[in-house]
Amino acid sequence: ENEISAAGATALGAGLARCMKLRELGVSRNPIGKGFAKLLAGVGEALVVLDASEADIDDAGAAAAGAALRRLTALRSLRLFGNVGIGPMGVEAVARALLGNPSVKLADLKGADDGGEWPRLKRVLQDGGVSAERMRV
Repeated sequence: ENEISAAGATALGAGLARCMKLRELGVSRNPIGKGFAKLLAGVGEALVVLDASEADIDDAGAAAAGAALRRLTALRSLRLFGNVGIGPMGVEAVARALLGNPSVKLADLKGADDGGEWPRLKRVLQDGGVSAERMRV
């Protein structure tokens, strides 16, 4: 929407490192793509809502989101829907991250390609005591 590119996302991440009380961040409909990991590196632990829908994110970006969930213990909503570059590896990275972060109530990856792995990942979540309803694929 604002045409924030990968380079812009990297710069935004550096600036956000000074905004430790930021609770909501929306970068949807911006082609941030490869800059998503750098953006996440700058986000503080107070973040509650992250919306990076339709932002050209791929498996690497989804894996970065999964890794960030370890420290984003206040996060309630992760919106990554409409990122068709997210494939089975990215979907699995986010699903497995939910096992270690009970604060996330919704991880929305609608439009991602789970490669037919959703039934298995659903069982992984359930076996880990996590409701599969916390994730949309």
